[in-house]
Amino acid sequence: MAKVLSPEQIRQYKRDGYVSGIRVMPSAEAIHIRHRVEAFETETGQEAGKVLRVKSHLILPWVLEIARDPRILDVVEDIIGPDILLFISVIWDKKPGDDTFVSYHQDGTYYGFDRRASVNLWMALSDANQQTGCMRFFPGSHKDGICDHQERGGDKNLLTRGQTVVGVNDDEAIDIVLKPGQCSVHHEDLIHGSHPNRGDDRRMGYAMVYLTPAVRPLVGRRAALLVRGEDKYGHWDFDPEPRCDFDPIAMEAVKRGQAGYNDRDLKPPPAAR
Repeated sequence: MAKVLSPEQIRQYKRDGYVSGIRVMPSAEAIHIRHRVEAFETETGQEAGKVLRVKSHLILPWVLEIARDPRILDVVEDIIGPDILLFISVIWDKKPGDDTFVSYHQDGTYYGFDRRASVNLWMALSDANQQTGCMRFFPGSHKDGICDHQERGGDKNLLTRGQTVVGVNDDEAIDIVLKPGQCSVHHEDLIHGSHPNRGDDRRMGYAMVYLTPAVRPLVGRRAALLVRGEDKYGHWDFDPEPRCDFDPIAMEAVKRGQAGYNDRDLKPPPAAR
């Protein structure tokens, strides 16, 4: 029996490749997390969206506690089952008028996995709507496998390589509007992106990529963190948990994760179902 999602939500996920508007914590709690992120920026003089990338949960222990929050993991379990690895987590931030955007892409393009068994849970820490540049999804696009991408780069594109799906019609995308504390969950093959922030407040969210231990990396050993259940397969190394902010051992794992994620020799895996 599902812990959080209704039967219709699970059917929607399978049909459309996503489900959204799931409340995982009160708005006030999510806004408090936003304030912690902003305090981090004030204390370090660095932008969270540029520092807390790829494996942000290994940089700050309190960020890891968000990623392993049972309320979040219950949503993930409803989709991929009780054994859960945390692969990537990112603070996404777009400030008003900075013209940053996320090109339309599929998360799984560069994961290098042998099967499609990962999900991206994106939790809003501020209002995400049409004005602030919320995510936009192409319903059902996860069923077509990996599409052709171009690597366009660009200073305003928040993606590492500026990876962009060729030939999509923006009019066919739908806006994923979220309030603080609400989340969406999408399939790794779902085409999605977001427009610039034209509002008057920053749009901030925390994205976490989870997968089952049954997934096997196609290129060498990779690392993730077991956050629920058990690993019965041994395909993955385990990331170290941070003992403090910027723990040197954990930061080495962050560097390895960044290098692996940016590896341009990775080939898109077959569109296994």
